[in-house]
Amino acid sequence: MLIIGGMEFKFIRFRIKVPEISQSALLEAEEDEPGTWYIPRLIVPPKLRHQGLATSLLSELASWADDNRIKLVLYINPYGDLDREQLQKLYYKFGFRAPAVPDDFYTRDPGEEGKS
Repeated sequence: MLIIGGMEFKFIRFRIKVPEISQSALLEAEEDEPGTWYIPRLIVPPKLRHQGLATSLLSELASWADDNRIKLVLYINPYGDLDREQLQKLYYKFGFRAPAVPDDFYTRDPGEEGKS
């Protein structure tokens, strides 16, 4: 928890650091409201891709969320070299559901299993 100006901010960060190349894969989540956490970023630098790091980070977050009965929310913003379909496939593996309204938030309820 972080307190700034009397306001509490709850956040969690999972990081996989690769010292040989001085880069890290990073996933952050922050409490949006009690019982619901928003994922503002999942970053895997190009040199670290295709090694399962995003899967490892999401697996840790999903396990933590399940243990704490936390709903996860995210918005897919394909601004890098991965397109929307590639990102959807990744998040579906962890039980995220597509929004009813296009371009809305994807959600994952505690204990939600991914699509095979």
